[in-house]
Amino acid sequence: MHGQLFLEGEILRDVLMMKPAEESDATKAKERVRTLTLREHETFLILAGGGTTKDVAGRLGISQRSAENYQSSIYGKLEAVSPTMLVLTAIRAGVVEL
Repeated sequence: MHGQLFLEGEILRDVLMMKPAEESDATKAKERVRTLTLREHETFLILAGGGTTKDVAGRLGISQRSAENYQSSIYGKLEAVSPTMLVLTAIRAGVVEL
């Protein structure tokens, strides 16, 4: 929506409650994000912006199953275990801002 980030209240609360990112956290996040393929990066941006795999499929013109596969790969490469960690990684890497 107009290039703005919208976070569900629960996710925003979790992100705000986490300790401030240290420089090493930002460096690690940037390094992990650099491992993503172009399609994974596009998917990552949509997911980090609050999108679902259905949104990814619609925006990128792929099947929902493909979007789910990209999502799984992204979670593995970024070592994220939840949507909150995915968003936190995006923030630390400078991909999205609060």
